Amino acid sequence: MSKLLKEKGNEEFKKGNYSVANSLYEDALKLSPDNTVLYSNRAMTLIKLEKWDECINVCQDGLKYENADTKTKMKLKWRLGVAYLNKNDFENSRESLNSALIYEKNNKNILDSLNDVNIRESQFKRSLSVDGPKIEKKRLKSELGIEKIPIYEVDELPDDFLLPEQPAHKDKDTNELIYINREKAPESRVESLLPADTTRNLPLPEIPTIYHLSSIIRTHTHQAYTYVFEKDPNLYKSLFSGGNIDSNFLNYFLDAINYKLSASRDDQTIQQALGLLATLSDAPRFRLVKIFCNSSKIDLLESQLPNHENDVKSLLAQWR
Repeated sequence: MSKLLKEKGNEEFKKGNYSVANSLYEDALKLSPDNTVLYSNRAMTLIKLEKWDECINVCQDGLKYENADTKTKMKLKWRLGVAYLNKNDFENSRESLNSALIYEKNNKNILDSLNDVNIRESQFKRSLSVDGPKIEKKRLKSELGIEKIPIYEVDELPDDFLLPEQPAHKDKDTNELIYINREKAPESRVESLLPADTTRNLPLPEIPTIYHLSSIIRTHTHQAYTYVFEKDPNLYKSLFSGGNIDSNFLNYFLDAINYKLSASRDDQTIQQALGLLATLSDAPRFRLVKIFCNSSKIDLLESQLPNHENDVKSLLAQWR
């Protein structure tokens, strides 16, 4: 029966039906597990099928038997070397092919395979010298969380990039420079969150643009905080999808969220706060710019949210 399966396998191999031939040789081996010719034949079908790992295992299994004749041993070691070569394991490939040459030193197939090892090893090393630094750089960027920053063409510099106004004077008590027309952000303490300027009204569009937000975050008022806090988080997801978020936005949102939470911690306010935090943490460049967020604002936020819940803990951890 084993012999019949082997003959059918040979016929299918000649027809190019390598999967069928492989199955027939495999069935034959179950009946005659010490028939090394079957291992050799099956290894050849696996080379045709480009199943390199399986081919290596079959060759190694066949070489365990001492009853193999010289020709079969040579074929098994040659086919083992070919499989190793196609896995870029040049050392084991060369070793297997050289051991095959012991049985027939002028065998053209083996000599050609050895030549292929030298050529492909050289090509492989060249590819590493060219592509290796690029691959390593890409890997490091991924591990460090470095993201590609988009570049935008504008007609004029945003206000954030302009030089500050000239200082008018120094505060006598704090010796701090006070700038003309520049508002000071409230401190990140619950008792200091209510902005001093509660009468100033801003033109607030129903659907803001990045330009509008850039103006709004310069004003620390009840009106401005409430406006940015109550907007649908999906709106911010769309606005910041182009990678235009920065630490100024993040710090202002932290101020607004802390301010609203200090006034009310009902379920609706907490859920809105969590929705905003989650949306902002998903924005492109968030991991890059969050390192410039004021840690005291995050500490305050943590004290106001129900951080005993795992999902809240996980969300706040993204801001650290």
